[in-house]
Amino acid sequence: MLIISGIVMFLAMAALGAYFYVIDEIDSNLTAELSWLPLTTMILFMIGYIHNSEADNMKLLFEPINRYSIGFATLPFLLMGELLPANYRNTLGGVASR
Repeated sequence: MLIISGIVMFLAMAALGAYFYVIDEIDSNLTAELSWLPLTTMILFMIGYIHNSEADNMKLLFEPINRYSIGFATLPFLLMGELLPANYRNTLGGVASR
């Protein structure tokens, strides 16, 4: 699941980078034809970042963001248990999540 999240995020940002490269360097007249691309790539990036298992049902757009499961959004919370000392985990976990 993490690999899928990474691939989706990579493809979305690569497409957005290619869009800005084409607009700036090659042909600025394509702005009207490709005006949908920046918003679409940002939505794909967020889907890859969150990677909710219910994204197939399109419930992702209507549910709160905190319903994510396995994606890059969960890595800091996973590593928090390993990196923080046991006696400070509660306090620092609350500070880090804000």
